Amino acid sequence: MKLSTCLFCSCLFAFLLVVSSLPVQSQPDPSSTLNQVDLNGLKQGHWLKKNQEGQVVYEGQFKDDQPVGEFKYYYPEGNLRTTLLYSDNGKTAAAVNYHPNGKRMAEGRYTDKQKDGNWVYYNDSGEHAADEVYSNGIPVGDWKVYSGATKVIEEYSFRDGKKNGPWKQYFASGTLKAQATYVNGQVEGPASFNYPDGTVMSKGAYLHGLKEGDWINFNEKGIIESIFEYSKGDVIKETYLDKAKEEEMKKEDVEIKTE
Repeated sequence: MKLSTCLFCSCLFAFLLVVSSLPVQSQPDPSSTLNQVDLNGLKQGHWLKKNQEGQVVYEGQFKDDQPVGEFKYYYPEGNLRTTLLYSDNGKTAAAVNYHPNGKRMAEGRYTDKQKDGNWVYYNDSGEHAADEVYSNGIPVGDWKVYSGATKVIEEYSFRDGKKNGPWKQYFASGTLKAQATYVNGQVEGPASFNYPDGTVMSKGAYLHGLKEGDWINFNEKGIIESIFEYSKGDVIKETYLDKAKEEEMKKEDVEIKTE
C-alpha cells in the first residue's frame, strides 16, 4: 500500500513539474481585437478611430474592407455627430446628422458616398428647416426652406445640378417677398420684390444674372419713387419722381464721398 502511494505521489509530482514548465497563456486583451487588417490588407471586425488627442472620431464594423451595420461619428467633445447604417455591401448608407446639442440636423441617404434621394434638414431646435433632393450627389427637383417648421419661406428647383424654373421667397406671414426665374443657374427675365404687405417695392428684369434695363422703385403706398437704368448690373442712369427722395439720396451721396 505504501509503495502504491509513493508511486502515485511520484507520478503526480512529475506531472506537476511538466505542467509548471509549460508557457502560461494570459487572458485575451479586448483591445487586440480592434482595428484588425487581414493578410490581404483588408479591414475586418470592430474599428475605433481616434485623433491625435485621443478623442474617438468614429467606430463601426468592417467586413472585407467594407463597412457593415451601424457606424457612429463623434464631435471632439464626445457627443454623437452622425450615424450611418450601411447596407448593400457598404454601397448605401442611411444617415442621421446631429447638432452639438443632440437635436437632429439632417437625415437622408448616401449611395456610393454621394447624397441621394430626399434629404430633410432641421434647425438646432429640432424644427423642420429645409427639404433637398439629390441624384448621385447632384441637386435635382424641388427644394424648400422653412420657418417655424411648416411655413415655406423660399422655394426653387434644380435640373442637372443648376437652378432652373421659378424662385420665390415669402415673409413669415406667408406674403410673397420676391419672385424671379432661374435658367441654368442664373436669374433671367422679370423679377419683383415686395413690402411685407405684398405691395411691390421694386421690379425690373435680369439678363444672365445681372440687372438690365429699367428698374422701377415704389414707396409703400404704391407710388413710383424712382427709376434706375441698369447695364450689365451697373446703374447708368437715375431718375427720381419723388423730389424729397432725390434730395435725400443726393445728400447721402455727398456724405459718402466726403467721409
